Amino acid sequence: MEAARRWRPRAPRKTVPKCTFDKAYVTKFNLGVLDCGLKDVRPWSPLVMKRPLFLVLLSLTALAGCFYEAPVSLTPSRDIDRTVLGTWEYGEERGTKLQITEADAQHYALTIRAPKGGFINVGQMDFRAHHTKVASLDIVNVQLIDPKTKKPSKWALLSYTHPDADTIRIRLINERVVPLPPSTQQGNPGGDRLTTPDAMRKHIESVAERPDLFSAKEMVFTRTEQ
Repeated sequence: MEAARRWRPRAPRKTVPKCTFDKAYVTKFNLGVLDCGLKDVRPWSPLVMKRPLFLVLLSLTALAGCFYEAPVSLTPSRDIDRTVLGTWEYGEERGTKLQITEADAQHYALTIRAPKGGFINVGQMDFRAHHTKVASLDIVNVQLIDPKTKKPSKWALLSYTHPDADTIRIRLINERVVPLPPSTQQGNPGGDRLTTPDAMRKHIESVAERPDLFSAKEMVFTRTEQ
């Protein structure tokens, strides 16, 4: 009887818009698991919250609703950079491997494998990527291969530097400068217009000189064994 008097019913779990990785939502609603098409995403984890969504954007991207509707261009503007081919490990999540191979002369095939028992369980994720020249920028268009249908899906945009043979530094496009679709990012208008390659290119041309076009946070990968 004593135990029964101390028991309190658990409050019903609140929900938030699908694929909204927003700390304010997570704090307000005290979510347990956020359903973004992934298996077991835990958004309150410090490992998730401290990253500017690189893993969400690439290694965690069964988040097909959390990407852009279109690339900057469907046609590559240059051949791939063969110096980045190989297997790379993410410095902030040891065991997370990025494998870059040549799909053809102008396209990369990317595979991300998260470590077993890590903070998020997504299995293997596959992508295709190509370069687009916009003004003085070299932008990499990364297309998710939907893990369920195995068909090409939505897009992420990034830039990188390759300071030495064993290091890649990646920066994501800043979603405050290039807005995501409204269904993903509330309060930052304009994403509803960026649904075609032509619209994406024109918008990026208009903001190409902004110093905050890409995230200030770099994701550093080091070359490793396969």
